[in-house]
Amino acid sequence: PIITTTLSHSFPYLLVLDNILSFITWTNDDPYYNFLCMTAIVLVIVKWEFFSIYLLPLLIVFIFSCITWSVQSILIETKNQDFQNNNNNNNNNDYDDVPTIEEILYTLSNISTRFEILVSSAHFLKNYTKADLIRVIFLILLLTPLYWLLLYYAISLKSMVILITVFCLTFHSDWAIATRSLLWRSIYTRKIICLLSGLDINLYTSQQNHYDLQSKKSQDINNFEKKLDFKIISIEKNSKIVEFEILENQRRWIGIGWSTYLFPYDRANFTSENLISCKSPTTFEFPQSPDPSTIIYTWKWLQPNWMVDRNFSRTKVGDGWLYYDNYWKYPSPEDSITKYTRTRRWKRRAILTIDEK
Repeated sequence: PIITTTLSHSFPYLLVLDNILSFITWTNDDPYYNFLCMTAIVLVIVKWEFFSIYLLPLLIVFIFSCITWSVQSILIETKNQDFQNNNNNNNNNDYDDVPTIEEILYTLSNISTRFEILVSSAHFLKNYTKADLIRVIFLILLLTPLYWLLLYYAISLKSMVILITVFCLTFHSDWAIATRSLLWRSIYTRKIICLLSGLDINLYTSQQNHYDLQSKKSQDINNFEKKLDFKIISIEKNSKIVEFEILENQRRWIGIGWSTYLFPYDRANFTSENLISCKSPTTFEFPQSPDPSTIIYTWKWLQPNWMVDRNFSRTKVGDGWLYYDNYWKYPSPEDSITKYTRTRRWKRRAILTIDEK
């Protein structure tokens, strides 16, 4: 109830944030709205002398008033609807305008997705080391005098601000993404960026992420083990040492943190290696014999407790979590603002004795 109440009260602010992200990432329903807003921004920059003297205070007050009015109207409407619903439970029409938990979670999902789109352009930085990034920053600072010369002799400050503003606001538009993709296909474009940035850019083939390769290899297991809930470690005459593996899955919610609450289309909280829902380590039960009338399975634990498999996250430290983006892709052992899902593996060995009646 506390979480639901908090999300309900923060719903107006989530809507404002969702609208801002939809404008920046060009994921709103009306793309012409972005063009009109960009035109207005460019017009303000071009006529800055006029706007700064006569219209800037009024414009700031107008924008602030619109945002405040929209948030307060939703808050007041929500509180009124809650009061009416508590006093008249028989009137079903009163529930129409109250934000439900599904609407709140849908808005949170939109915010997560749009924020991931916003920072998706920085994913390529994972292919470079810290030293490479420091070298790029150093080169940018080294070229600072060139920027000043351009501002003094080649281009005006107002034109530079317009170019940077238009570039940033249209960065995630479809036509800008298509234009960058076409330019990146040219080897000359890559050579120029390589010379300017000093990065070791592959000029002919795209680099493959190490974790993507590892995730593909982990999926390429034999069909026999896919059908089992455990791995066979060793086989003796009438007994086998097996290792049970359970994946624990969580999702990060804005304002809540990591939680076991997942989307309906997500993985279950606990799954097997092939992502089939299973019981948690605390409620785990041994598999039964396929034919109890003729074959008897006798299980005995070799390890006292379940243990986190830190090799799963390719690191020996931490809690063994492997972090993914909003769609369970791009695995990484390090948490960041672009990671919204995570998985870790629990394992425990047992001995299986097989007897025939």
